Amino acid sequence: MHARIDDEAASAPHPIGETPEALIRRVIDTHLLAEALRRPAPRIGLVGGLAETLAPPLYAVGARGFTSGLINVWPAQSVAIHAALDKGDYAEANLLIAQMQDYLVQSLGQTAELGNLPRHTLQAVADHLQPRRLAKGQYLFRPGDQPSGLFLVENGNIDVQTEGSDERQVVRTGELLGAMALITNKPHTSNAVAAEETVLWVLSADDFQAINSRQPGLRRSLGRNVR
Repeated sequence: MHARIDDEAASAPHPIGETPEALIRRVIDTHLLAEALRRPAPRIGLVGGLAETLAPPLYAVGARGFTSGLINVWPAQSVAIHAALDKGDYAEANLLIAQMQDYLVQSLGQTAELGNLPRHTLQAVADHLQPRRLAKGQYLFRPGDQPSGLFLVENGNIDVQTEGSDERQVVRTGELLGAMALITNKPHTSNAVAAEETVLWVLSADDFQAINSRQPGLRRSLGRNVR
């Protein structure tokens, strides 16, 4: 949840889900953050709310932390970005962030579905990826579920089985799934379950639609070889 910073938030005794000792709000707007910092509200901790990519400008106006999904996938990189920002080394932080984004672009470019797309399209997708961890036996989606995103397996395996069929497919590290439901905008017809502990990069359905509206080659490329 991206919370607003307002007078009600500043005076709240202890909102649901927060401790009475510290009120932490995720912030994604630098102007809003700068305004909040001018208010006498010592119990509010200000944290960047769009992960590593927007951490530098938010740090520049006063944030002292950022939300991180990367910590689950590449913890050393996330910690290094945090350390660089804490010491005010924005050049180093931006370099580390660029390395992260370049890794994701390369991973996307190596998939059968997206390998023919230009770098700027892959970059647009990479900029919106969020990591997700599944425990062994945890379902990613089931038949009837609405399309929730495009999934790139970072490590692990996902078993996919069509409802009413004995046919089983294993989606492995470096492969995509979820594209069929996205491009048809129809519910899933298969079960997808983690065969082991698995980490995925997720492009949400909303982000997919937004990127595709600007770069329709994304949908065409997925349509050539979908799961």
